[in-house]
Amino acid sequence: MDELPDDREPTLERQAELAEGYARNRSKSGFRERIFAIRTRGELSWLIRQQGWSGGIEDSPPDRLIRLCVVNFYGANLQGVRLYSAALQDSFFKDADLRGAILIGAHLLDTAFSGANLEGAQLVGVYAPSANFNEASLRNANLMRANMSHCGLRGADMRGAKLWNADLTEADLSNADLRGSNLRGCEINGRTVLDGIVTDEHTRWINGLPMSRANR
Repeated sequence: MDELPDDREPTLERQAELAEGYARNRSKSGFRERIFAIRTRGELSWLIRQQGWSGGIEDSPPDRLIRLCVVNFYGANLQGVRLYSAALQDSFFKDADLRGAILIGAHLLDTAFSGANLEGAQLVGVYAPSANFNEASLRNANLMRANMSHCGLRGADMRGAKLWNADLTEADLSNADLRGSNLRGCEINGRTVLDGIVTDEHTRWINGLPMSRANR
C-alpha cells in the first residue's frame, strides 16, 4: 500500500526553523545561503498558510502566489499538492512523490525533478526550460502547452502523457517511454534528441516528424 502524505502540523520548533529558513531564502543572494528544506506536505501547507498564499486555481492576486525558489523538497511525499502558478525555479524535487499534483502555469526554470513521480500531474502551460526530468515518471501527466525547451527527459516514463503544443526544442528525450502519448503540435528542432525512444501504435506523433529520427 502506498504511504500517505504526512499532513501533521509541524512542531513549534520546526515552525521556527521553517520561518527562519524562508526569511533567509528571501533575504540572501547566494545559492547556498538561500536553500532550506521542506520535508512533508504538512510543512508545506503550514508555510503556505503563514505567508497568506493560495495554491488554488482561483484568480489570485500576484502577492498570493506561492514563491518557493531554491528550496529542497528531496524525497518529500507531496501527492495532490496544489501549486498553481507557483514560482519554483531552481528548487529540488528529486525522488519526490508529486502524483496528481496541480502545477498549472508554474515557473520551473532549472528545477530538478529527476526520479520524481509526477504520474497524473497537471503541468499545463508550465515554464520549465532546462528543467531536469531524467528518469522521472510523467505517466498520464498533462503537459499541454508546456515550455520544456532544453529539458532533460532521458529515460522518463511518459506513457499516456498529453504533450499537445508543448515546446520540446533542444530537449533530450533519449530512451523515454512515449507509448500512448500524444505529441500532436509539439515543437521540435534538429537538436531535439529522440534516440532510443519507445513508442507504440497509440503514440500520436508530431505533425511531419521524420520517423527515421524515432528509434523504436
